[in-house]
Amino acid sequence: MNTEYIALIPFLILMVAFALLNSAGKKKFGAFLQALDKKEYNLKDVMPAGFALMDAVHYDYTSGLDRTLRRQLAELYPAEYVEFYLRVIWAQAATATMLGLLMSTLFFGATQGTVTYLILGLGLTAALAWASFADVKKKVDKRHAQVAIDLPDLTNQIIILSGAGHSEDRQRDAGGNAPVPDAGKGGGEDGPRRQ
Repeated sequence: MNTEYIALIPFLILMVAFALLNSAGKKKFGAFLQALDKKEYNLKDVMPAGFALMDAVHYDYTSGLDRTLRRQLAELYPAEYVEFYLRVIWAQAATATMLGLLMSTLFFGATQGTVTYLILGLGLTAALAWASFADVKKKVDKRHAQVAIDLPDLTNQIIILSGAGHSEDRQRDAGGNAPVPDAGKGGGEDGPRRQ
């Protein structure tokens, strides 16, 4: 066997594993993927492999990173969808990792076993995986910025509306319809009104 083809063996093994996981994932997790927006989740077409991998390793979603992700996702989505999107984020990270490994082993094989390209590819793999988690933080920060922009407008509306109600009470006071204490019954603001 020629030595230049031996370096491609890891790529071929990973490619077959990826194809099998993707096929199994499409059958089992197809409904999950229909709910996702292609613009927001650009790996949507190959994410079944990530879902299948996370299912195959029986990941339990209880780590410290998972708790942090849940808090962040709770700011972005309704409570009933937080667990769904947590699994989507992990599936995206797993998919990105597998694609990074495929690229790493392809570079390794194409350069006939040059370890430098394998190391660079592994670094790329780590960056792709971490980008999936960092994207959630970026969305939360963007939402915080939007709330900070919108909050003064909301506060102004509340002040205007409460001021409008308050000025109506003042007009009632001037018109003689304000509550007047009843001296015979202890009075107070909650007492009966005179007409």
